[in-house]
Amino acid sequence: MSGTRSRNKGARFERLLVTALKACFPDAHRGQQAHNPRHADVEGTPFRIEAKHYAKPTYKTMQDALAQAEENGARFEDERIPVAVVKQDGKPPMVMLTLRRFIQMIERHFYAPPEVADVIPIRPPAEEKHE
Repeated sequence: MSGTRSRNKGARFERLLVTALKACFPDAHRGQQAHNPRHADVEGTPFRIEAKHYAKPTYKTMQDALAQAEENGARFEDERIPVAVVKQDGKPPMVMLTLRRFIQMIERHFYAPPEVADVIPIRPPAEEKHE
C-alpha cells in the first residue's frame, strides 16, 4: 500500500475511534501529532491512545504500538493510561494494555475501598446455653 493510502487508512481509523468514544467522552477528538508530538492519536479521554490499522497485525506490531504509547506518555509526563487500539482489515478493533495498567485503570475508575465506618465486623453467633 502506498504511503498516502496507508496514511488515509490510519486517519479513517482514528476518526472511527473518535466517533465510537464520543458516547462516553464527548470531548474526544483526533490529536494533532504532526503539529504537536505531545498529542496522542485520540485526545479528550483518560487514555493515551495509539491507533494502528494493519492488513495483518502481529503480536510484535501490537506490542510496538503499546510501547509507543507508553514511551511517548513517559517522554511528555502524560499521566493517562497508555493503550494501543489495533485493527486488522475486516476485523473488529482490539485494545491492548499491560496488566499493570489494566489494574491501575480498575483502581482509578471502578474500585472504591470501603470506608472504615461501612465495614461490619463479622462475629460468630453467641453460643446458646443448653439447660
